[in-house]
Amino acid sequence: LGTADGEVIMLEGTDARSAFNTDNGLPVESIVCYSKGFVVGQQDGVVTIFEKDEKEFYRKARSFTIENNQCRVKYLAISPNEEHLVCSLENNQLYSLLLSNSEIMKSDEMNFDVLGTNNHQGPITGMDICIRKPLIATSST
Repeated sequence: LGTADGEVIMLEGTDARSAFNTDNGLPVESIVCYSKGFVVGQQDGVVTIFEKDEKEFYRKARSFTIENNQCRVKYLAISPNEEHLVCSLENNQLYSLLLSNSEIMKSDEMNFDVLGTNNHQGPITGMDICIRKPLIATSST
């Protein structure tokens, strides 16, 4: 569960199990889980990665910003092999980040790649990634 003040609350049933802070105070717009932890999409094109940690349950590992883009990260998807993260922004533009590089590169060295041109006139309402081919599908209103 993401909050308007940049906190992520992990629930078990209806009970709050843990809370994690993104440290930037920006609203949490989207969350996606993967084997190493979870990724949070926020306002101002900010993407924050949390990884499993034995002491703290999860810890903030890295935070990246999509350059020259102050839009909210509305949707996130991770490829089945967990190499790519795809972000859909409120301006209907898609960006990709190579997650395998995120472990060895500094936050300011990471670059998001634009995926195609902006084809949607309305908001993107769904997104998925193909398992066997480098394809992405989106739907819109």
